[in-house]
Amino acid sequence: MRPVRFGLMGYGEWGQWHGRCINETAGASLVAVTECTEEGRRAAEKCFGVRTYSSYKELIEEEELDVVDIVLPNYLHYEAAMAALRAGKNVLLEKPMALRVEECDLILRLARENRAGKKMPVLAIGFELRSSSLWGRVKELIQRGTIGIPRALNMEVFRFLPELGLGKWRLKKEKAGSWILDGPIHYFDLIRWYFQGIGEPQSIYSVANSLRERALIDNFSSIIRFPNGSHATLSYSIGGYGHYITVNIMGSEGAIRAHWEGVASKTSEPKFYLEYGRNKAKYQVPIERPAGEIFDLKAEIEQVVRAVREGSAVIATGKDGREAVRICLAAERSLEAGEIIQL
Repeated sequence: MRPVRFGLMGYGEWGQWHGRCINETAGASLVAVTECTEEGRRAAEKCFGVRTYSSYKELIEEEELDVVDIVLPNYLHYEAAMAALRAGKNVLLEKPMALRVEECDLILRLARENRAGKKMPVLAIGFELRSSSLWGRVKELIQRGTIGIPRALNMEVFRFLPELGLGKWRLKKEKAGSWILDGPIHYFDLIRWYFQGIGEPQSIYSVANSLRERALIDNFSSIIRFPNGSHATLSYSIGGYGHYITVNIMGSEGAIRAHWEGVASKTSEPKFYLEYGRNKAKYQVPIERPAGEIFDLKAEIEQVVRAVREGSAVIATGKDGREAVRICLAAERSLEAGEIIQL
């Protein structure tokens, strides 16, 4: 069977990981890369032996591709996704889906219109934590009713300042959208995913501060209300060290506790555990494969390959991407207004 042919847009740090994971995935082949710098194009050619382009439009026009994998700076996500969908390509789009909800809606509309008597193109959003052996197992426990109805969730992310990108684009609001759209968005998506059986979030309230004079928010917290009084709290800090994620979920019939840590988010040697219990009883949950961004990304690529070949559903849809953007922008409005924002 012919491999699924990927064209990669963007060859920064995360784009390079995408390229490696594509080449390591059975049934996938990286055939071309878009990169704005000559140095980056040379590096991609040397590493993967592929054709490179300075413009993503050239890549779409010149290459016969099954999937366009978009790992560009945030402000380019909308126009690149629209160009790929207009060309009839399947799309793996890194988060955030776009900088505005209206742009997300236009992407979704174009994906639906592209059917034209054929199957709808794959539109997968890069929420790789959903593909995680750890965070995905938490979802399974909730779905099985292990802890009953989720009533409260506390999620804490403690880490150091991540890479700011070429020209420090993550510091520029017109290119990043906001820091909330770039980092916390992953965890807002997880929270919404875990509470899916209850309903969509109803309101959000956020507070934040910074340790330094800069565009980034160092310490950020939100509380999100769901139907029936359930709620979730997200605390996200880049004023720390290493990379630590802790999640506690309290349900009507028990609780789940999960933890992941590493020297950095892309470590190849993470430590993690998952357990659940009630009262004095506690049970360890075995995790079959490593968890962490670089492992989760590989699982995400594998799912996209299956979706293209077999028509199976992707784990994070365009609607999921839209809702995550909507929550993040509401969190930002709450910071600016100092009040609860209804969702």
